[in-house]
Amino acid sequence: MNFKSNPNFLFLAVTQPKQAFIVLMLIVVSATGHAQEASISDFKSAINNAKTDSLKIAGHITLSHAYMDENLLDSSLWAAKIAKQMAGASKFELLEGWADFMIGCYYYYEGSYDEGIRLESEVAEKAKKMNAYVLQANANKMIAWMYTEMGRQNEALALFKSGLPIFKKSYKEDLHMNIGISYYGIATAYYYLAHYDSARLYYDSAITAKPPMDPREMALALSDRAAVLGKHLNDPKGALADAIRSVQILEHTSSQRDAFAYVQAELARTYARMNEFDKARHWAQKAFDLYGEVPLAKRYVSVYKTLSEAFRLSGDFEHAYEAEIQTRILQDSIYEWRKLRVIEDIKAKYETDKKNQEILNLNVERIHQESVLIKNQTAFGIVLFLLVIMGGLGVLYYRKREKYHKKIRGLEGAQQVRVEKERIAKELHDSLGSRLSTISLGLQRAAHETGNESLSVINDLTDKAMNELRDSIWAMNKDFISLEELEQRINTLFWNYRKMNHPMELEMKMTGMIGAHQLSPDAGAHLYRIIQEAVQNSIKHSGATRLEVSILKGQGFVKVSITDNGKGFQLPREKSQDHFGLSNMQRRAEMIGATYHLKTTPGEGTVISIKLAD
Repeated sequence: MNFKSNPNFLFLAVTQPKQAFIVLMLIVVSATGHAQEASISDFKSAINNAKTDSLKIAGHITLSHAYMDENLLDSSLWAAKIAKQMAGASKFELLEGWADFMIGCYYYYEGSYDEGIRLESEVAEKAKKMNAYVLQANANKMIAWMYTEMGRQNEALALFKSGLPIFKKSYKEDLHMNIGISYYGIATAYYYLAHYDSARLYYDSAITAKPPMDPREMALALSDRAAVLGKHLNDPKGALADAIRSVQILEHTSSQRDAFAYVQAELARTYARMNEFDKARHWAQKAFDLYGEVPLAKRYVSVYKTLSEAFRLSGDFEHAYEAEIQTRILQDSIYEWRKLRVIEDIKAKYETDKKNQEILNLNVERIHQESVLIKNQTAFGIVLFLLVIMGGLGVLYYRKREKYHKKIRGLEGAQQVRVEKERIAKELHDSLGSRLSTISLGLQRAAHETGNESLSVINDLTDKAMNELRDSIWAMNKDFISLEELEQRINTLFWNYRKMNHPMELEMKMTGMIGAHQLSPDAGAHLYRIIQEAVQNSIKHSGATRLEVSILKGQGFVKVSITDNGKGFQLPREKSQDHFGLSNMQRRAEMIGATYHLKTTPGEGTVISIKLAD
């Protein structure tokens, strides 16, 4: 959306200036710097032709965003400051907030994170008072990205998640993919926190978000998910599929050389890990040559490290050495000053905290000495009174101490169970998961070389077993499972069917008090298995064109419904082997104390309902 691609904009500006402002603001909602269709000269021309001060101010904000796209940061700051000055003089508070937001973006790209966080925090606070929730969410999103750069991943994660409901609510106006970008931010935070299963789930959500992310962000998200799958989740086949797709998305672009080199480097590393060394060297060389054309200011050490690993694994030590040289040059260059500045800021804060702690210790010592002096001067009667009080407090303390130790013993028992579950999960992942992956690769190669369809079927069953093993490990590692995590798992299940180009339309709905409930690991795992079985049965047998999974959190209960518009069937009078899946779903529901209901009639579809009391 911009001046050039919106022919109704000028008419709207004349007849409905308020609505025109809203349209214009949608152009600059994103802080991620996506390339605009209109040129900078187009924006300047539109500003000169604007009839009102509000449109001129909004035009300068848009111009600031366009300069940022071109990495002209000083010009971006200049345009944003003009917009802020004009908005302040005209008392347009919302416009002034968006101008400050762009100045905060400048501080982010300049690496002045403390100043950027301070300014974006002020923007978020003012936006909250104006009920400008989209501006507030965008300011918090920028703070989250700065926290990510500073290693404050937990704080970044909380801010990314806080903005997501707002972007979902305003998705019709979300022309800059804030839903997908927020999922991408959450996935990045989880990745840095080494929560790789959660990172993968949110990468899935980012990639399937609506409206979809632009090609650059989509390709980068796919490439990052490939790194998670290949390096941490032992899924080389999935990693390769993602890496190839990310390269295909950007292969016809000319303005995204840095991103294209980034995804090519990950594809090269993925091939190298799968021992396909010729392909690895090919893509690594293409990425290395292309990245050399990128301005030094926009290069990152991580890309050269990825290339170095790809060259080294594929036996090309000459180019691995060249990549390492570029890594050292970039680390020592002036363009790494933003990281040095972060280190200096942290060092200054450390010294300040150290001095404050020393002052606090001195004050504590002084207070202690004054307390001793006062006690020594206390009269005998007051001492007796205090002894009585102390006796009563001693009794209370003893009771609290017993209660505390009882709680500690319970926590220690729970911790032993947790440690044992983690040990079993790790053992399953490292031994059985690794062996299944190896078997899958071997079957895949054998099927390809021999054309044996039976081997392909066995390979599919092996992949299914690996996925079920991951699902079991996912539930085993949890102390509880939130409905949000269950939603992410179901979306990943849908995504796997979509990757197979299955024609059925799959939809997920969440209603009620979703954020206020957590499931036990057993309940979460069994509900997911019931949904998985129902979806698989519908896809195989129902002939449906649409299936919907809905989760309702009501007062004191959780209800899951799986509905399709398929051909239905006649319920059997007695249990049979043909309907083992139905019996299995009912048995799982009974195991967690839930009610199970199946409604189906030939020609009228099928509805499966599971209701679980809190």
